[in-house]
Amino acid sequence: MHVIDLSDTISVNLLQQTLNQDNYNEIKNACAIKTVSLTKECNDLLERIASCPPSLFSIRRLLMNFDEFPDNSYFDPYLHNDYDFIHGIVFHFLKLCESPMNPIGQKLRERSAATWSTFPIINSLFLQYQDLIEFKWIEVLHDDLESSKIDGLALKRKSNSMIILIELAGGCRTNTEKKLESDCFKIYKNALKTLKKDNKKKVYLVLYHENILIFESLTKYNQYYVRERHLKLTVPQNPRDLKAFAALLPTLLSWRQAAVDLAE
Repeated sequence: MHVIDLSDTISVNLLQQTLNQDNYNEIKNACAIKTVSLTKECNDLLERIASCPPSLFSIRRLLMNFDEFPDNSYFDPYLHNDYDFIHGIVFHFLKLCESPMNPIGQKLRERSAATWSTFPIINSLFLQYQDLIEFKWIEVLHDDLESSKIDGLALKRKSNSMIILIELAGGCRTNTEKKLESDCFKIYKNALKTLKKDNKKKVYLVLYHENILIFESLTKYNQYYVRERHLKLTVPQNPRDLKAFAALLPTLLSWRQAAVDLAE
């Protein structure tokens, strides 16, 4: 596969030596995602989480106190979907941290691990966009991929065109770097197939491995196929991790919006 990886220093150096600075900047801009503007309520929630002590009790009390919507003020699940997603997914992992044996801290096989991490994150992230995007999970087939199966796909409802490819590279404490390398090759091989067959310029990718979700994109720019990593998100297992996790979620919302824009 001839893919330029912008997260790899050697690849970037070679690209800069091959191209002039203007062309390199054009490629970087083509691969970039725009930062979305959050609602005031969502920003206020993030500020409260950031200033909260790293205590499960303190975080729970914060999440159960809806300061951003006092006196039953108007909450719209679509307009405030950023707030709803961050509040809901932080609460999800808070409850896992509070459980007697946090499941994501145990040895889990691939699909069992996904039920606690990948599925809740992705499904809640796109909940308000189900009219545009359809998700399919586990051993999914698509015409663009020929006979190759993939763990998850997001499809544009109007055309059945692939927008997001998802690969689960093992579970928790069950796989090696070799598994990650193998599945990374697999997902990019499939991403190249859909870009070539569907004549698209971009597709988004999610790769899970050992309680880490990696959100990327593959962009076709002239004769180049360029890989860009937008976010590496570690699934939280303690209160400090939970605060760090929440702080990264605005970047995930920007990645989501880029995928939604592709579907519209």
